[in-house]
Amino acid sequence: MSELFRVIVAALGRKERTAKVYAATIRRIHREVYKKELEDKTFAFLRLRKTYNYVSKIVNLTRRKNAATAILVGLQATKAGDKVVEKFRAIMMDSDRDYQSFLTSGQRKRPFADAEKALKLVTELHKKANQEITARRLWDVGSHVSSDEYKVLMAWIYLKWISALPPRRLEYSNTRLVTPSEYSASGKTENCYE
Repeated sequence: MSELFRVIVAALGRKERTAKVYAATIRRIHREVYKKELEDKTFAFLRLRKTYNYVSKIVNLTRRKNAATAILVGLQATKAGDKVVEKFRAIMMDSDRDYQSFLTSGQRKRPFADAEKALKLVTELHKKANQEITARRLWDVGSHVSSDEYKVLMAWIYLKWISALPPRRLEYSNTRLVTPSEYSASGKTENCYE
């Protein structure tokens, strides 16, 4: 129902653009709480405990504040009682206070001072392993490598593979190399990169 914003405009005299944002937020809350589209122009669901519980449990401070603000506007537009309005006003004010203290709590620590430099370092790590391989002349040894030399070769293969991949976030954190016996025991019949 796209005309919900008109209820807010008519009752409170808000600008259409602002009223549309509030109406969209109210519709989203209704859809997330009740798993269906909002059909009621009286916003009766805003007074229910289920809606209050949902909004009070939103983790993101900005999202919780915006949701509480939209609900306050909806309650004011439908002339809800002061007791209900006060509950949502408390959520909004607490969220705002928490957000302001978050902003003034200091600079956030970033995992990398320079992300591009860190990515370049990671993508060129295989060159360090290659220097070790060249210094030990492991390509000339052939199949007579020791376990330590084998680990250097495996590290080079892994680092070369990492350097060929585009940047990802934890998608390959569980990736591991398997032995042929483990692969055959898995029951897969063709190459699979899961």
